[in-house]
Amino acid sequence: MGDYREAFRKVLRTVRMICGYSQDSVAKALGVSRSTYTYYETGKTSPDVQTVSKLAKIFNVSAEILVFPEEYVGTDLSNVRAPRKFSEQPQRIGELRAEEKELIAKHRLEKK
Repeated sequence: MGDYREAFRKVLRTVRMICGYSQDSVAKALGVSRSTYTYYETGKTSPDVQTVSKLAKIFNVSAEILVFPEEYVGTDLSNVRAPRKFSEQPQRIGELRAEEKELIAKHRLEKK
């Protein structure tokens, strides 16, 4: 199990840094304290399955990268695709805010 934790912490930190997120911003998006998230990256604790799923969504990566980190340690993860920034409402990551929907609707009307 030690190998899994070591691989997980390395992959998690690498993916977070590639995405350009701080530990604090990821912790807020997860709804946990910064220290809890830091424990994931240092290998002191491991997140549960639901948290791993949330992390995959936050980083916009396949959950496979986080579920089987041993296979990805030392590989080039720079092709990981990530959202440009966090939603202002972390519980709605991946969804559009009302203002964004309104802008899209206006743009579509202008094209007609």
